[in-house]
Amino acid sequence: ATMAQQFDQVDANHDGVISREEFAAAMGTSTAAPSTSCPACGNIYMADSLFCRHCGRPRDGAAAAPATTYAAPMMMEPVTAMGAPVTYSAPATTYAAPATTYAAPATTYAAPMEAAPAVTYAAPATTYAAPATTY
Repeated sequence: ATMAQQFDQVDANHDGVISREEFAAAMGTSTAAPSTSCPACGNIYMADSLFCRHCGRPRDGAAAAPATTYAAPMMMEPVTAMGAPVTYSAPATTYAAPATTYAAPATTYAAPMEAAPAVTYAAPATTYAAPATTY
């Protein structure tokens, strides 16, 4: 069987995701709570889920989440120093680098005037002779 066929065997509701319950069923173990399927799309609910993770439908018999109310943020007054508004600006200073001229040094390079010593290399004198063999 190919990997895709094995995945389809484990993915019971064919939603492309292997849930904990599907994995537990494939491994032959049980989960903490029995799983039920979403009546709208057939997705297997997670044991602790309140909504279907596939279509978003509320789970039947699930307790509604408590309502939460948030207050609008409080507006603060602008901060002033000594009663007058504080303004900031960049300093009126201009910086310039000093004028600098660069030139290559006037140097001439030449090979040394001395001649290399004359060296003669000769191959070592080697004499080859047949080994003395008696038959």
